[in-house]
Amino acid sequence: MPKLQPWVISEATAKERSKRNPPTAPDKAEQEIYKKYAETANGNCLILGATPELRDISLENGLKTYTVDLSRKMMDMGDKCMKHKNHPDETKIIENWFDMKFDNNFFNIVMADASFCNLSTKEENEKLLGILKRIIMPNGYFVLRNIFLPEIEKIPLKEVVSSYRQKKMNLFDFFAELRIVTYLDKVYNKETYQYDAKKNFELIEEDYKKGIFNKEELYKLMLFRNNIINTFYPKKEFLKLVESFGFKLIESFENNRFRFNKYLTMHIFQKLFK
Repeated sequence: MPKLQPWVISEATAKERSKRNPPTAPDKAEQEIYKKYAETANGNCLILGATPELRDISLENGLKTYTVDLSRKMMDMGDKCMKHKNHPDETKIIENWFDMKFDNNFFNIVMADASFCNLSTKEENEKLLGILKRIIMPNGYFVLRNIFLPEIEKIPLKEVVSSYRQKKMNLFDFFAELRIVTYLDKVYNKETYQYDAKKNFELIEEDYKKGIFNKEELYKLMLFRNNIINTFYPKKEFLKLVESFGFKLIESFENNRFRFNKYLTMHIFQKLFK
């Protein structure tokens, strides 16, 4: 990213945010997809972000692992959740993804978890794809789990809250519904694919003051709080974009364990020969 996005996270809730639970972390079924392609790769693996599950999978399959994240705090948090912390085959790099200086065709596989949706513009998505096109070798894999704009019926706000209180919806699904569907028309730009997370949380606070959420619900929702601009592509548009950079979609996986997974899909691409 050209500049650090303004992540604003309460210190009081940082510890709870660091807990690794699906669906915010890849579950066993999703990890198996990452593992499937890591097993077939040889040589070098790039991890976009500090996701500990992906780093462990890469190391367990004998890959020379390069983990790149802009934040030292996120890297350190990921370290604490790893099985293979400080493994000699992992090189940790604190760097903007756009500043990566790897050689052409250096990586056999690149793995990412919700990396592209945390870029703030379409241009940044395109720039990173251009870098991946250069550094992934022909026939190499690009495996990612990413959040997309869902094609899903909107549920009235009070019904969403009622479903959560009746335990028909867990916390992750509750948050995802509010984040990606409920307030969408007020915080999303269909032309730029940009989603204003700051405005999203401000709207949640406004509805708390109206009595729609209680104090405990507000606290739990604010565990996810950040201040960034996300890019949420419609799935078809994102796939079209990636393929325009010389990648071929070879597999998709949607985990139906959570409602949240209707927004979160895995895609595996293979770089074509020039």
